[in-house]
Amino acid sequence: MSGLNLLFPFLSLFVIFTPNFTLVAGLSGCGPHHIQALVQFKNEFDSSGCNQTDYFNGVLCDNITGEVTKLQLPSGCFTGVLKTNSSLFGFNHLRYLNLSYNNFTSSSLSSGFGSLNKLEVLSLSSNGFIGQVPSSLSNLSRLTELYLDHNELTGGFPLVQNITSLSILNLSLNHFSGAIPSSLLTMPFLSYLNLDENHLTGPVEVRSSSTSSRLETLHLRKNPFEGKILDLISNFTTLKYLGISFQNISYPINLNFFSSLKSLLRLDLSGNSVMETSISSDSDVPRNLEKLLLSSCDISKFPKFKFKPTIRSKRCFLMFPVQGSERKGLVSVEVKKKKGQYDMKLLAVDIPMASGPDQRLYLIGDEEGYKVGGGLISELRDPVVKVMATTKEFDNLDRIEEEEVAERELQEAERKHREEIEKLEKESS
Repeated sequence: MSGLNLLFPFLSLFVIFTPNFTLVAGLSGCGPHHIQALVQFKNEFDSSGCNQTDYFNGVLCDNITGEVTKLQLPSGCFTGVLKTNSSLFGFNHLRYLNLSYNNFTSSSLSSGFGSLNKLEVLSLSSNGFIGQVPSSLSNLSRLTELYLDHNELTGGFPLVQNITSLSILNLSLNHFSGAIPSSLLTMPFLSYLNLDENHLTGPVEVRSSSTSSRLETLHLRKNPFEGKILDLISNFTTLKYLGISFQNISYPINLNFFSSLKSLLRLDLSGNSVMETSISSDSDVPRNLEKLLLSSCDISKFPKFKFKPTIRSKRCFLMFPVQGSERKGLVSVEVKKKKGQYDMKLLAVDIPMASGPDQRLYLIGDEEGYKVGGGLISELRDPVVKVMATTKEFDNLDRIEEEEVAERELQEAERKHREEIEKLEKESS
């Protein structure tokens, strides 16, 4: 029964039987030949990573024309090479396409994507794409969100600055090289730009129109700009979130560089040398700053801040004995500084017993919490060695928190973009 479709004209429900006899319901509004095309696209790959229901749940069609307008693959659904003649590029009414987190390893980014000129959102994150970004991508004049991050893409900076409707652009964790086009940073609607971990260089000349920029989030971590990027950044006064860690800048950064960024809420300078005197009480640092990351910044002593940022959360482990009538007990505490407050994560008291093993009383937290780091603070023996051995584990917890912050930033940018679109639609109606 390969490819057999049972169609009922009086229903908006389609039922499909495929070679493995999986029953799939849904696809409301999709035309029969569009459903066949979706099955054909699925059959181009090893799709054992998901079932048909998962696949078709990510499909939306226009109720009038029956054309496919949205396709969102489940993560890990497809494995294989995405070919230039794929049936995917026949869905030329797509407005939303998300293939992220599928395994297209060793596939080039096809020029066929440029033919989907009704696209508004294109997400190709973590797909294993290689090679250069085709110039045809600049044909996507309606695109508002583009995600090409976490791939193996190479070459010069993609020709995306011609897509003037872009609001969100994520090209992080690739191998792009060369200079950033000056027109990119002054695109009229761009509010979120992530270029982390590429091989981009400066200098970047900024047009006088930069004062009208809407850029609120800018991530440039681990790019060899050296010091050429700092003067550029000071022009973007709408910035709220700025990450320029590990820039290989040959001189200490003066925080007064950022004095013009009055809206800045989060600043990551980790991995750079920071001028200690510039973070003293006389610093002209944005007063709204909530979080300042200074990990590995060659700071020899804790500065006295005039402003009140939330310094990167760090765990502090305290272990001290208490003297009983006959034996010593032990109090163990884990404290974490968070948003200017000390948050006690764990608190336990080991109570000496006259006979039998000591008893542990958990006042805050529980036994599971003490297992993190191999039971780091469960005993006094070799605490320094244990801390050194467990650094990676706690760094990983901090990394997860930072990723959550970045995700919230992205969601905020998407929310504002949707609000702008809704406002424009109401004004035009």
